Amino acid sequence: MISFALPGGPMAAHLARTRLPDGLAPSGRAEVLDLLLSELVTNAVRHGGVTAEESVRITLSPMGDRLRVSVTDRGPGFDWQGREDGRPPDTGGFGLLIVDRMAKRWGIARTPGATTVWFELD
Repeated sequence: MISFALPGGPMAAHLARTRLPDGLAPSGRAEVLDLLLSELVTNAVRHGGVTAEESVRITLSPMGDRLRVSVTDRGPGFDWQGREDGRPPDTGGFGLLIVDRMAKRWGIARTPGATTVWFELD
């Protein structure tokens, strides 16, 4: 398992991608790993309110031929209802839909004072 904290703010997703070890992603899935990690870190910053003075925690857990990625912030959490709310496409809201479609499994875990969103690739 690899775990690290990064400052939030506008550079957080980029910093998270630069910390990914080569060869960590399941075969042929490196670009998907980059995209999904970027989505979750961006959500932590945007919706979890993680500023550059605060941190977001990334945990990478290889499990045989599978990889679990977790992103934790101090935000209040949320219940995802999908992207079927009729909003115009230019208003955003597609990040977790992408995760839902591209990850093998994913979920949201809330504890007092923290929210973790995770996904698995194989």
